Amino acid sequence: MKGVFFVELLKMAEDRLGEAQVDIILNNLRLPSGGAYTTVQRFPREEYERLLKALARALGETRAQLSYRFGRWMFCYFASLHPDFVAQHTSTYSLLSDLEEKVHAQIRKLDDQADIPQMEVEKRSGHEYILLYRSTRKMIDFCQGSLEASLDHFREKAELTREVIETPLERIVLFRIKLRERVMDTTL
Repeated sequence: MKGVFFVELLKMAEDRLGEAQVDIILNNLRLPSGGAYTTVQRFPREEYERLLKALARALGETRAQLSYRFGRWMFCYFASLHPDFVAQHTSTYSLLSDLEEKVHAQIRKLDDQADIPQMEVEKRSGHEYILLYRSTRKMIDFCQGSLEASLDHFREKAELTREVIETPLERIVLFRIKLRERVMDTTL
């Protein structure tokens, strides 16, 4: 798993707990990396899970709650890192369609070890679409947080539901997004 997830998770935790408390948590975990992360290096998913659970406990949250909040945080992080990409879009639907077709596809070409989720976006009507999310990682709540942060970014009021299907190899989630206040912009 890319180090950027570790680095940003620690930043988010430091905002609430303070740097000293996060350091104590890292020292107590005795992680293989020693808790020293860089954004470009890879680290084991198991280490991410241990860190996420320990930080959730310290924050008085469940793993799911922290993962969801972290998904919202990471949407904002990526939007600030790539403002031109986000500015090309006027809706979450448009952004999600481009994300898989342009960004994720390019990452897979450049990095054959990348474990990036697959996303398919399908329009159902002028105000409803689905996002089919497939991943080998336990990041469903993270994905929902990111999705809801995107809806907020584009000022889209929506009803969002999810259906989770677990297989031995992956988790598949069907997110249904029903816009309440405007017709979906389908320009890509």
